[in-house]
Amino acid sequence: MVQRRFPQTPLVGVATVLLRGTKVLLVRRNQPPNEGQWALPGGLVEVGETLAEAAIREVREETRLRIEEPQFVRFSDIIVRDEHGAVEHHYVLAFHTARAETGEAVAGSDAGEVQWVSSEEMNALDLIAEVPVIVEAARKLISAVGTSGRTG
Repeated sequence: MVQRRFPQTPLVGVATVLLRGTKVLLVRRNQPPNEGQWALPGGLVEVGETLAEAAIREVREETRLRIEEPQFVRFSDIIVRDEHGAVEHHYVLAFHTARAETGEAVAGSDAGEVQWVSSEEMNALDLIAEVPVIVEAARKLISAVGTSGRTG
């Protein structure tokens, strides 16, 4: 079992910006850290799994949606300290993006709720701080890939 609270080393995870038209899919976390906040679907990478494979699996587990060929966006550190300054949580996340044009999103595993939201709706939610920045970076990547003709 992975020690998530007060880990000995950073934990590697993934999160994916799922786009459908102009909307992005968010999940309400129902486990710490960030319990009750809206985030991107994601979780820890399993041993022997690539980052892309982990992104595909986590999207399926948390939303029941199937994606293919997620595109890497960027890495980010998430470090949460307790009231004494000790590192309570430390994740290194590989953010990806993918289109999810079909299928019904249904909350699964550690997602309490899922919701497709516009940029305006997203701003009204209790979001994990970095979500809007990552969503914007993903939109720019998708736009650049679409205009350059590259597929992966």
